[in-house]
Amino acid sequence: MHLIPSRHSILIILLPLLLAACRTTQVSQTEQPFTVILDAGHGGVDKGYELHTTVTEANLVLELAQEIRQQAEAQGIRVLMTRTEDKEVSLQERKALAEGITDGLFLSLHLQGASSVKQRGYLSIIHQDQPNLEASTEWATRFLKALQYFNPDVPTEQKEATPRILSDLKIPAVHLDVGYLSNVEDRTQLQIAELRKELARVLVEVLVEMKGE
Repeated sequence: MHLIPSRHSILIILLPLLLAACRTTQVSQTEQPFTVILDAGHGGVDKGYELHTTVTEANLVLELAQEIRQQAEAQGIRVLMTRTEDKEVSLQERKALAEGITDGLFLSLHLQGASSVKQRGYLSIIHQDQPNLEASTEWATRFLKALQYFNPDVPTEQKEATPRILSDLKIPAVHLDVGYLSNVEDRTQLQIAELRKELARVLVEVLVEMKGE
């Protein structure tokens, strides 16, 4: 005679499996890895500041972003890039990468330009209305301190504004200008691979330090 399991006995059998599945879901949610959304500004027809067709803000910050990603991933940091080639990406597409991320940083890389070729400087901008203003300020401060230590002769500035690329983000976010395209020393820092690696290393060290705090 074959016994047909009752609903009660089936529930007893399935209950441990259901509980295990719930625990797995909870673990995956709480153990979301720290993630850096790395935004190389501009791209495609939008060149940003440019000296001529081959020396543009868009290309130089992309090369820096790629170097940062390589070094950061070697340190176990998850990195998502808003673009990996010279193409146009909308603000909405860039910011969409941050959706669903609860532990991370949105870092948008840019260059400045000036009529004076002598002008230099590192600038961090945070959105004055973002919900993570305190955390974003801490990130911006750390980046500038590291850059100032790396290059003491270059002035630094931090300010609040309302850049669209940083609006409506749920994680800390920083717009970072890593020099002046119009200045030969700043430009060389990004054009020569070994110098670019050193600049990337400085920024990655901040990522590693802040991730562990």
